[in-house]
Amino acid sequence: MSVKRLRLHIENEEGSGLILALMTLLVLSVLGASLGAVTVGSFKLSDANRDDTSAYYIAEAGANMAYEEMKEGVLSEYENDYSEGVFFDRVTDDNGVIKNVEDKIKNNKNGSGGPFYTFESQNGSIPSLTIAIEEITKDGNKRGYMISSTGNVDGKKRTVKKPVEVTYVREDVELFPDNAAIIASGEIKLKKGSKIDGDVIVSNVSNLTVPGNSTEPEDSVSGSIVSPIPNWKIYKDLARSFPEIGQYVELPNTVNLDKNEDLYYRTDKLNLSDLTINGDGVVNIFVENELTIDKKTDFDYSTDFRNVRIYYAGTDTVKINSKIKASLFIKNAPITFANKASLEGILVSGNEGSEIKLSQHGDFSETYIIAPFSNVRMNNKSNYNGFLIAGNINNVNKIDLNYKEINSFPFEIDGIGQGMDGSEGEVITSEPIIESD
Repeated sequence: MSVKRLRLHIENEEGSGLILALMTLLVLSVLGASLGAVTVGSFKLSDANRDDTSAYYIAEAGANMAYEEMKEGVLSEYENDYSEGVFFDRVTDDNGVIKNVEDKIKNNKNGSGGPFYTFESQNGSIPSLTIAIEEITKDGNKRGYMISSTGNVDGKKRTVKKPVEVTYVREDVELFPDNAAIIASGEIKLKKGSKIDGDVIVSNVSNLTVPGNSTEPEDSVSGSIVSPIPNWKIYKDLARSFPEIGQYVELPNTVNLDKNEDLYYRTDKLNLSDLTINGDGVVNIFVENELTIDKKTDFDYSTDFRNVRIYYAGTDTVKINSKIKASLFIKNAPITFANKASLEGILVSGNEGSEIKLSQHGDFSETYIIAPFSNVRMNNKSNYNGFLIAGNINNVNKIDLNYKEINSFPFEIDGIGQGMDGSEGEVITSEPIIESD
């Protein structure tokens, strides 16, 4: 090839190099732009995904936090030994455990007024948490609740749920222990020569004394001296369980009963000497303001003291001036026994702080006294058979008290004697968290 022809060939290829370079630059620019777009999109997707995941974790943490707060509140109420109905009311009512948990998280304030929880800012946005707890099932002594927790991060929301079950665990407690002649939360002071035929149950063994005498307390007690009292609260509950007075018919002066009939009456005032009862059956009498048991005659309607049940709601002192055979429930009035007056039956007293002074020369051959808030003073020259439950007990001179079993109790005691013996894992449990749709 000649030099001239070669030079011409080279000159013809000078523009192709520039075109190739420009095409390469264009391809690289397109690839760079595409890669940049993918990178930015990926970054935005990652940011959104992070917010979504964060919202879930906040919701999950909120559900667990609400459960722990609920558990603490439920166990605290359970330890108060409330009845089943009261217990669940205190969990669910307007000022109850659940409302307190919801408000605590909603207002984000702890007991001292500071923040209950804190969230770090997410790209300039402060996460938020919403909690709701609702009762979803009711089955006997069990209640089912659902904790709903929603986390929110920059508009991204995730909701989770946590099922919770609360159980009112009951254990039947023996209301009147076998062979227990005396149960007292305070002091028991016996005089020299006193004899207790049965067990003595006290809050502390040192509370049982024989003042001014070298005789050991054990020498005055034929049975065991037991401490502490298994469940003193049941006697306080019993003394406070005075029933509501219903819309019963007015009490007539003469009550005629058919066999096995169970009648209810109410009256403003009652003098037992003016009351006549004929026939066989049970009479329930609610006295609102005044109860008189005078010396005119003994009140001995039935061979069974459980067949006459007198409920006294007044506050004037009840003076027992004769021998009566009945079951008495005194809501909040002081009680006195005159000389030679006596009671064959049951006396339940809710009066707080007063003294019940039993009479001298009285016949207490089958007497059961439940007065957990009172001081009971026993006198000599009287026979005592039955049992005595009181705040404090002392006697003027030596006495003999013989335990006698009570065959049946005439007053309503539903729910009383059911102790609280559930562990944490029995009272409140939860299931794993699940995400809501």
